Amino acid sequence: MRRRQSGINPDRLIDLIYDAAFDADVWPDVLRAVAEATGGTNVILLTWPDFADANCGDWRAHEIDPCMFGPYRDYYGRLDIAERAYKEWLRRTGRRSGVFNFDAPEFQRLLSREEFVGSAIYNEFWAPQGFGGLAGIGVAPEPRLEMPQIYLSIFRRPHDDAFSAATTQTLQTLAPHLRRALHLQARLAQHARTAEGALAALDRLTVGVALLDDAGRVVHLNAAAERIVRQGDGLAVVEGCLKAPGRCDRPLQAALAAPKGAAFALQRPSGLRDYLIVVTPARGDALAMGRHRPAKIVFITDSETRPVLREELLRQLWRLTAAEARVAASLLDGLSPKEIADRDAVSEATVRTQIRAILAKTGTTRQADFLRLAAGLGFQSA
Repeated sequence: MRRRQSGINPDRLIDLIYDAAFDADVWPDVLRAVAEATGGTNVILLTWPDFADANCGDWRAHEIDPCMFGPYRDYYGRLDIAERAYKEWLRRTGRRSGVFNFDAPEFQRLLSREEFVGSAIYNEFWAPQGFGGLAGIGVAPEPRLEMPQIYLSIFRRPHDDAFSAATTQTLQTLAPHLRRALHLQARLAQHARTAEGALAALDRLTVGVALLDDAGRVVHLNAAAERIVRQGDGLAVVEGCLKAPGRCDRPLQAALAAPKGAAFALQRPSGLRDYLIVVTPARGDALAMGRHRPAKIVFITDSETRPVLREELLRQLWRLTAAEARVAASLLDGLSPKEIADRDAVSEATVRTQIRAILAKTGTTRQADFLRLAAGLGFQSA
């Protein structure tokens, strides 16, 4: 059966490919357009890091049952003689990636139609789905971008005409744009992972951190800053901006507006110790979140807050025993020696002996010194 390539605008298809680099939800539209442009019936975009990893890979498909990916990943991928033939073609031609058309003479010499039709993967996997001819684009892995091998594979029905030289030409036109779009997508994913890691690290700090854009709007609050804002004791986010009540807002806004940053103590309505505010310009892109690029970083220290440290971390830091670590964590939670003794059903003398051991191991002489030492760690356990 003759299948005709559509007159889809190549520029529109290329635009779609680049759109998909920024929005993964566009890939189905890309695959549909590729099918129209090449006269294919089914299209797969297959991401394939390593056959040895049964949980790896990704599969986007047009007119293909998504449930097929599991069997391919777990078993049939290892039998894919078309992929082996493609890699042999790369080796012989000295290329890293390229366009493949298994109906073309140069590929027929590597994998004949008879050999393909007689293979296990064809008879057990592709043929039952009604797949015949195969063409597409291979994009080489890029370790620096953490981008694996990727294939854009296009199929026709067994009795359809072979993919023509015109199909190959269409794919050669698309190949550099697909490669660039996938590289761009991988680079954006790397930046996103870096930003996510940086934001996760911020959430472990005991100091509140607010990231503001160049208009002074809050683009992110770490966990400590969110707690401070929720307390409603001197700091709030109003219409997306950091605000303080009454006359206290004036020094806050002056500090936020200072080009080189500023530092001051912000009075709290509750009468608790002042917040210590440090404002500094943001540099670099590590915390960029999409279109939002922080221009200012605001550090908010609440001297009333004690760090939350897991007992296991306290044991590792200062070689405390399990009992000593439990007492140390309880002191950081604000419990008195008597309260700890009552909770653990031991004498207060026992708890004080453990506290003396904690002080000795941490190089401190007073309980208050130990609390300051722990607070100075500046982070919280997960």
